[in-house]
Amino acid sequence: MLAQLQNQLHPRRENQPPLEWSPDQICRRFSLSEIKSATRDFANTLLVGRGRSAMVYRGTLGDGTTVAVKRWKSVSPRGLETFRSEIAVLSQIRHRHVVSLIGYCKDGELALVQEYMPRGTLARHLHGRGNPGSLLSWVRRLKICVNAARGLDYLHNGARCPIIHRDVKSSNILLDENYEAMVSDFGLSVIGQIGGIEDNVPSKAALEGTFGYLDPEYILTNIPTTKSDVYAFGVVLFEVLCGRPVVDSGADEEEKRSLARWAVSSISEGTDQIVDPKIRGQISADCLSVFVQIAEQCLRVQAVERPTMADVVAKLEFILALQPQEVVEANYGGHHNELIAQFSLEVGEYLTEHDKDEEQGELFQPQSSSCRPFLELASAGFADVAAPPPKWLDDTPGDQDGPESRPFFCWPVSFISG
Repeated sequence: MLAQLQNQLHPRRENQPPLEWSPDQICRRFSLSEIKSATRDFANTLLVGRGRSAMVYRGTLGDGTTVAVKRWKSVSPRGLETFRSEIAVLSQIRHRHVVSLIGYCKDGELALVQEYMPRGTLARHLHGRGNPGSLLSWVRRLKICVNAARGLDYLHNGARCPIIHRDVKSSNILLDENYEAMVSDFGLSVIGQIGGIEDNVPSKAALEGTFGYLDPEYILTNIPTTKSDVYAFGVVLFEVLCGRPVVDSGADEEEKRSLARWAVSSISEGTDQIVDPKIRGQISADCLSVFVQIAEQCLRVQAVERPTMADVVAKLEFILALQPQEVVEANYGGHHNELIAQFSLEVGEYLTEHDKDEEQGELFQPQSSSCRPFLELASAGFADVAAPPPKWLDDTPGDQDGPESRPFFCWPVSFISG
């Protein structure tokens, strides 16, 4: 079946032999018992992500390797299709900014085993409840955009055959421990051939993707192209810059509900007004101008007017080189905020590891012995900073002003890990 799917989705290139492969030749096949052992029988405490068709768990293999296990919700025809598509893509590509496939399971369950990204999704950092990752600096956000753009450029231009992702969004951009970004989730991807990937996509194919990121031309024609990914990535760029959700159902005006429409229409009023307040003052005027320009070009209605991903990579790398470091240091306040963000994420991971129940709303109190390692970690982290450490490093809960003013380790578990 996988060979048939490969022949349908991945036509041979001219003057090259057909691709004859089995996933077993490229990655490991796991038994269901191995998958259950790695995830403690799919324990809720190890659940790190949810999607339309699958759940993602943190797991540990027998050799101690930490992995992400993507478990399909059902073995339906649709689920089987996305499972095969993801294997077909991931089995053929290797790139530092594309998540790697370790193995798969189809022994009564459909599951993929992939490298684990401990910092989670970009969406979690931008929009997650409690939002500890919102303290990402502008430069770090920019580097994440560069990483993701390189991954998409590889899919379009560097892989053996061009690949359209078809579901580019912030929740499909994962971050490793160093905040290096990787593109993930290839269940909707289409593999084409040189000479125009769109020629290999049925004109009556079902519309796929996520509302808010969909290319208007794709909506009209039902034919995805690499420029469909470019459009979606343009939405991600504005998402990173503005810190707003892609769709704001609570907005009072229809135009403000769509991030893409709101951002493009607001540019004329001044680019400073659309910048996320958390990073305002960190971006040089020249960098902001070029960044907004490339993001707006990605959102052009006509695909032919949009840049390629190679163009986007070049522009983003130029912006990164253009950004004066003194702007970062002067306006980011050293690394206090970044330490806080990292600290809060590690607390959340610690709580999950120790089977705390989010729904019980337990408090992680600084007086407890289990909190002491985190106090020591935070104190050590601030040791080389000239300014005194924040007040929340002492042993006083300090929750007089409500949960958001408490130290991270005194927030309810549900507030931290959302």
